[in-house]
Amino acid sequence: MKLAPSPARARVLASIALGIEAAVVVYAIARVVEVLVLPQPNPALVPAGLHAGFFWRAWIGVYVGGFVALATALFARTPLPIARAALRALPWAAALAFLQALFVP
Repeated sequence: MKLAPSPARARVLASIALGIEAAVVVYAIARVVEVLVLPQPNPALVPAGLHAGFFWRAWIGVYVGGFVALATALFARTPLPIARAALRALPWAAALAFLQALFVP
């Protein structure tokens, strides 16, 4: 019975984890930049279809996260550096998402 994934599968799984973390970080940064740079409209005066900032930020995060996952899966020779990077980035991504949600909801 084999419990450990193959090296190729481990590389892909670590790349996906790193891509998800990148998507979270990019979303939080995009939200902070949006609040600091762009004037915020009054939500009562803007129709729902015109103000879909959340969806744009989410899609930008998914795009960048997918690119990071694909690039790391293709260019990394072993899964160990990707897994180490994902483990090091996890607390930073969580802290950034928490701070963004707390101060810039």
